[in-house]
Amino acid sequence: MSSGRATGHIHQPTIHMSIPTTFQLFLGRNIPVNAHASYGSPVVSDSALQAWLRQHVDPQFPGYTLTDALGYWRGEAEDCAVLMICTDNVAGVHRVARSYKDTFFQEAVGLIELPAMQFI
Repeated sequence: MSSGRATGHIHQPTIHMSIPTTFQLFLGRNIPVNAHASYGSPVVSDSALQAWLRQHVDPQFPGYTLTDALGYWRGEAEDCAVLMICTDNVAGVHRVARSYKDTFFQEAVGLIELPAMQFI
């Protein structure tokens, strides 16, 4: 006979989650000389970068980190932004990289995949 008391076993639903990855995108701020006329400036301004983030990154990712850095491309120093996103949306990250490359006439956008960041 059952005593009517709970046995202590609680059914937990199985949650299937993708393991996120931390992506770092290296976004050059110099506009190539052959694109100055098309873009209208030799560099990506802070306001242009912020507008691009609002249009292309904010709608896809609820959070990210953006830092300023000094990079070197083909022997020349170049201001750049490092965009870090922790996500399992790989296709979204690639869309963001292509968008930056196309919008600002870049030859390339550097992309590094790292293990997911941990929150402590």
